[in-house]
Amino acid sequence: MPSREKQEDPWWFSPSVFQMIATDKAIRRCQLSSLLIQKILSTLAKARYPTRPKRARKNWVENVCVDGTMYQLNCYVDENTKMIVTTDIRPPKEMRRTQKHT
Repeated sequence: MPSREKQEDPWWFSPSVFQMIATDKAIRRCQLSSLLIQKILSTLAKARYPTRPKRARKNWVENVCVDGTMYQLNCYVDENTKMIVTTDIRPPKEMRRTQKHT
């Protein structure tokens, strides 16, 4: 029988700023300044209650608020390099509702 003790959270629940990266495609598509993209990624690293999955198999959407503006980020975990990779950054005009799987 599995133990009922609380298991340790995976490393991607509390990454450092250096473990966050955005793909070139995401940077070109969102057309934001590089300083703002760095602010978004550092805010993502400091997220207090992240919506990251326990098992890092799939992509997930995480909302980040920077300077009063909400951005949606599509993320996944690259286990080989131990990085959280952001594949898409959606500004407020292009935000979509995420589906909740129950």
